[in-house]
Amino acid sequence: MRERFQFLNLSHPGAPMPTGPKVRSHESEDSVFFTIPLDPGDTEQKAESRDRDLRVCMKIVDELRAEGLDATPAARFKPRSAGTHIHVAAFDLVLMIATKRRVSALNCYAATFTQPHNPSYYQTTDWVRIRAAIESVLRRKLNANSLVWTTVDQLEDREIADDPASSASWVKC
Repeated sequence: MRERFQFLNLSHPGAPMPTGPKVRSHESEDSVFFTIPLDPGDTEQKAESRDRDLRVCMKIVDELRAEGLDATPAARFKPRSAGTHIHVAAFDLVLMIATKRRVSALNCYAATFTQPHNPSYYQTTDWVRIRAAIESVLRRKLNANSLVWTTVDQLEDREIADDPASSASWVKC
């Protein structure tokens, strides 16, 4: 899967910027699928909710900070998710969260991206530490079950299998 992107050229209005292939490592297990119990205070009946995405992300950010990670406040991301930036010396890690309400639980999808982009960052001790902290927070604080680390392609496939009407477009950032 290779997508093309284009920037708005503000220095020469009207002139398009050169386009190039989008680079992303699809071999790294940099995304996670997990299920968490419904929050008793969650009264929204919609399957997808940006407010719910933000609330789940805020809980994760609070716990990551308690684990000693430097994470920005949770914020809404486009097209339909919430996220945060986690800072380490060599790079920033973007963590995006999207949720889908089911009868008795939330299916959650999370994808990570490094800035600047470099697939080798997923081999560093910083990534190992961040991944362990994310998994610990999900399991201990959010009571996540069926937690599976996967590649972004497998995550997209899983979301589409879970909901064939989904475009899985939120992962394609």
